[in-house]
Amino acid sequence: MVPPPARGDLLRAVRTDPSEGRCLRCVGAPRPPTSAADGGGSGACTTCSPASRTRARTTPAPRSPRPDSATVKEDGGAVGDRPAHKPMSIVEATRTGWGYAPGDVVGPGLRAWARLGGGRRCETWLVWSTAWWMPVVMKVARRELVEDPLTRADLAHEAQVTAGLAHPGVQRLYAAAVHADPPHLLFEYVEGPTLETSLTEAGPLEPVEVLLLGMQLAGTLRYLHGRGVVHLDVKPSNVCLRDGRPVLIDFGIARPAGTLRRSGAPRGSTPFMAPEQCRDAVAVPASDLFALGTLLFEAATGEHAFHPRRDGDGWWYPQLDGAGPGRLPGPLGDVVAALLDPEPSRRPADATAVLRSLAAALPPGVPGLWPDWLDSADIEPPPGLPSNGYGAHSAH
Repeated sequence: MVPPPARGDLLRAVRTDPSEGRCLRCVGAPRPPTSAADGGGSGACTTCSPASRTRARTTPAPRSPRPDSATVKEDGGAVGDRPAHKPMSIVEATRTGWGYAPGDVVGPGLRAWARLGGGRRCETWLVWSTAWWMPVVMKVARRELVEDPLTRADLAHEAQVTAGLAHPGVQRLYAAAVHADPPHLLFEYVEGPTLETSLTEAGPLEPVEVLLLGMQLAGTLRYLHGRGVVHLDVKPSNVCLRDGRPVLIDFGIARPAGTLRRSGAPRGSTPFMAPEQCRDAVAVPASDLFALGTLLFEAATGEHAFHPRRDGDGWWYPQLDGAGPGRLPGPLGDVVAALLDPEPSRRPADATAVLRSLAAALPPGVPGLWPDWLDSADIEPPPGLPSNGYGAHSAH
C-alpha cells in the first residue's frame, strides 16, 4: 500500500495568509530557548516560509465583510459575527477593555501578550504561562462584569461542557478559575487562521478540499456527539486551521444534548442556525449537522447559504421557510442538500453517516483520510444517542 499524502497539507498547500500570526517565530515576539532536539532551532518556519506560499491556483480577490452575519445571544440582542473565543492570530495589544500591556501580570504565572478579541461578556487574550512555559488563550470576564453572576455562570458552564474533551479537532481547556479575580478560563492556543479568514483571503475551496474538510469536521462532531455535547455554533470563524487541519473552537453556547437553554431566546449565529435552533429550546446534534452543511456550502461557494435579517423587533430566518440555497453540483451537492433539510429527522442519522457519505463522494483515485485497509463501513456509530438526537431526553 502506498501511504496517502499527508492531510496536514490539505489547505496549507493552496492558501496562506502572511498577515496572520502563523507561528510564534513569525510575530517577532520573545520565545523561549529552543534547540534542534526539541523541535526548535533557527530554521525558517515551515508554515510561513516562502516555500510554503506556493499556491496551486490563482488567488481570487478578497471578499468584503458581510454585514448580515450576527450572533444572537440569550437576551435577544446581536453582536458582530465574531466569537468570544477566537484564537486565530496575534493582533497588537490595545488599551480597550482590560487594556493589558505586553508583560503585565494577569494572574498567577500568567503574563499578557496580546489581545485576540472579545464578546459581550468576555475578552480573550494570548498570555504566556511561566508555569507551563508556553502561550495559552485566556478567556476573561470583561472588567465591568467581573462581579456579574451571569458572566461567571457562562464561564462555569463552558468549563463544565469542555472539561475532559480530548480530540485533535477540539480546542482543549487547560484550567478554569471561575471564582478568581478576575474569573477566567485557560485554553489551548491554536496557531493558524480561521477558515473564515482563509476563505476571505483566498476564495472558495475546490470540491475535493470541501469533502476532505467536511470529513474531518464530521469526525470531530462524531466525537462530541458521542459524548453528549452539542456545539450549536459551528461556522467558519469557529474553525481554526492548524497546519491545514480544522480545529473547532468556542464552546461558549455548547450544551449537553437534550438540555434546555437558559432563556427563551435562541442562541447561535444567524446564517448557520438550524430551523429547530431558531425555534426550540432543546439542544440536538441534528442542529450541528445543519450548521456543518451551511459551512460546507460557504466553503464551496464563498457565500452564506442563508441570509437572515432584522424584521421589526426580531429576526427573520429564511431557513424557517423550508427553502434551501442553490444546489451544489455533484455528490458534494447531494450531501450538503441532505444536511440542509429543514426537517431534522430527514437529515443524516448522525455524524458517522455524514462521514460515510462524504467519503463515498470522493472521486476515484483521491486518497481519503484513513488507510485503504479500513472501510467506512467499519466506523462504529457513537453510543448513547438515538438517531440524530432529535427529541432526545434531557441529559442527566
